[in-house]
Amino acid sequence: MDSNKNQSFVTRFGTCSKDCYGSCVFTGYWNDSAPIRKFVKANPNKDHPFTQGFFCPKFTDRQKILYHEERLKHPLYRSGKKGLNKFQEIIFSKAWETLLHKINEVLDEHGPKSILSASYSGNMGLISSFYPFRFFYNLGSFVNKGGICNEGGCAGLAQMFGTYSMTNPLQVKSSETHLIVVWGSDLSENNNHLYNLVRKAQKKGVKLVVVDPKITRISQQADLHLRPKQNSEVILSSLILQELVRSEKINYAFLKKYVKDYEHLIDESLQTDPEEKHETVGVIHANLVNFIDLLIENRNHTIFTVGYGIQKDFFGGKIVQSIALIQIFLGNFGKAGTGLIYSQSDYNKSLITKIVHEINQDQLFSSKNEYEIISLAETLENEEIKLLFISNFNPANSLPNQTRLRKNLMRKDLFTVVLEVFQTETTNFADLVFPMKYDVETNDIVASYYIPGLSIIQSGSCPYPNCLSNFEFFNKLGYDLGIQRNWDLQRMKLFEGNDSNLLDKCLEIAGKKIKTEVLSNGYSLFFQEDSVFFKDMIFPTSSSKIELSKISLNLPDPPVIFKFPEDHDNEEFLLLTPNHPRFLHSQLGVLNRKFYSDFEKVFVSEQDLIKLKCKTGDLVLVFNQYGKSEFLIDTLKSLQSGVTLIYSGGPIRSNDKRNPNYFIPDIPEELGHSGSYNSARIRIKKIK
Repeated sequence: MDSNKNQSFVTRFGTCSKDCYGSCVFTGYWNDSAPIRKFVKANPNKDHPFTQGFFCPKFTDRQKILYHEERLKHPLYRSGKKGLNKFQEIIFSKAWETLLHKINEVLDEHGPKSILSASYSGNMGLISSFYPFRFFYNLGSFVNKGGICNEGGCAGLAQMFGTYSMTNPLQVKSSETHLIVVWGSDLSENNNHLYNLVRKAQKKGVKLVVVDPKITRISQQADLHLRPKQNSEVILSSLILQELVRSEKINYAFLKKYVKDYEHLIDESLQTDPEEKHETVGVIHANLVNFIDLLIENRNHTIFTVGYGIQKDFFGGKIVQSIALIQIFLGNFGKAGTGLIYSQSDYNKSLITKIVHEINQDQLFSSKNEYEIISLAETLENEEIKLLFISNFNPANSLPNQTRLRKNLMRKDLFTVVLEVFQTETTNFADLVFPMKYDVETNDIVASYYIPGLSIIQSGSCPYPNCLSNFEFFNKLGYDLGIQRNWDLQRMKLFEGNDSNLLDKCLEIAGKKIKTEVLSNGYSLFFQEDSVFFKDMIFPTSSSKIELSKISLNLPDPPVIFKFPEDHDNEEFLLLTPNHPRFLHSQLGVLNRKFYSDFEKVFVSEQDLIKLKCKTGDLVLVFNQYGKSEFLIDTLKSLQSGVTLIYSGGPIRSNDKRNPNYFIPDIPEELGHSGSYNSARIRIKKIK
């Protein structure tokens, strides 16, 4: 029997706040009178041009996670050794008293710079992400900057264009788009809303080329699949540019008018023997010729969409730059049906920055203490850090060099406070855990990093009184600490009001039109669906042109840190660490238990399984100079020989079952702030 039948619901707008391309906009249906299960269902917005009326399979039933039996509902205080799930539940008032006492103790004995905040993208709402900074700026403590995902690619494109948001993603629907090139992105698994648009374009006759070392669902549906060797994209781009130059198919008129300092790249593209490049890249020659012919045939009608995984290499930014050069030399920017799609978070950045300023109030503080989030382990090696706050983040799962990080999280003199919805690998290192609200239980504003615009979350009631939002937690903490430490009136005013008032201030900054649309529809786009970004070909660079003086097709050898320090009897493999199709980092684990076994496996090609003298299901030791762990070996037909895969972002793993980030060095990508996750090498040894 349907207990919700004939029930009247309250509707509220929502936005998926997960770290995902979609930022799906939906209408939530709430039974406010229910004692527990207040959130009933979510209907994805059919009118939103990207949400398109459907969710991704990772998060179709968000109501199940809100009221899951394993959700944290009470504060936890450590009762056993760090690194283990040993806690006792305590009442909120006792936990709060303990926290305030610890902050005061650390401030009095060690000063504000002994307190560190680590937060990232567990909740992408702007208030949830940036309001905690207001508290730490006010204290004078350390906060993180940078990221671990696509920052290298963003830095690479910004060197060329002055921005990394050059193309409207909805141009894939344009009648002027005749060729779509999907480079290094498994859309069907990681961006299924764009995947749907690309498939619709194919049905209208648009050609699709996929460039990806792996075999994926979309590569099998493409008109052409180029399968270069892993991490050979720069050489492949150079080979394509070389052929365009030799056949006199580059757009010199475009280059002379809109591009600065391109001549050296023409010379570089001609320097290497094409046969040598072919051997390095490993692409079937006929397929490469076909691809180049399609590029020439569809010049001024071609769009590239580039995935984020492709830049998780030490030279990730330069890889993305080399791909962009193909579009530049063909003149494929500033027109409908052309461009390169990457992150859109730089579009209308000035408005988003104003909103963030309102949220974190950073303009009030003349100096800020910051560190790179990718370097959290190194930062914690400074023993002056005595108190660590972790929110919106599971670093004991997602950061590289887990051995180094966890060693520092185990420090006896480090008091760690974690704000979480479920227990994670990171809560295992906490001294004090506070239960938090889920995104639909908060008021927030979301700026999608793929579809430029704003959308909102209108909060419904949380049935668990001990759970707070990030806003509520740090607002209360700032106020209560301020009372105890006799802060002046100006500082106390920073922690007044509620998140509803702050959301309204953010919408006022956005302007009347955007505010009206957001409150009426749940979202507002910054552009028309058929908009052509940079139609005037004036870019935010010093010359207003595309600038290539710092760009090169010649890459030096990667640092020794990515290689084995000595020869070894066992074969070496390049390690890939993608998200699982049903997981998003470590989030949503309780919804997808049937896939847990996938995280116990190391995947290789069928050819390499034979080389290793293994059979499927054998227990093997995976190791390199950073870590070692046992896995079950299995095969993936999508993998090339010499490449292995271990899924990241899975369920909680005990210390003897390690995630793939144990094998990743914590050296940043060369240009930006993100990690070099796909540059590590491992070895595999069968356990007899």
